Amino acid sequence: VTMGAQDQPISIWSWRAGEQGGKQLVAAGLGTSEIIESSQISTNQVWHDGQYSVVIARTMFGDSNISSAQFRPGQHSRFGLAIWSGRNGERAGIKSFTPAWYDLHLATG
Repeated sequence: VTMGAQDQPISIWSWRAGEQGGKQLVAAGLGTSEIIESSQISTNQVWHDGQYSVVIARTMFGDSNISSAQFRPGQHSRFGLAIWSGRNGERAGIKSFTPAWYDLHLATG
């Protein structure tokens, strides 16, 4: 659920507080995450009243890298969220994450 599988890799968009920009990774199971050097991820964050609001974005059509998530109008896909917080005692790969995938439906036109 959280890091994909060998036959079902996942695309990861990553942001860290205090860093500029975002990173795109691909994973095909636990311990297999790799940074995609040609990442097209951009971020915008605001710190207000003790918490961040973050937008992570990418152009609709990603590069041709097979590991990069591809989006097309009318496409149905799924996504999940994971949040790692050292303040909560989370270490290494231990993190909070959505227990199921959410549906993503991209409008046409």
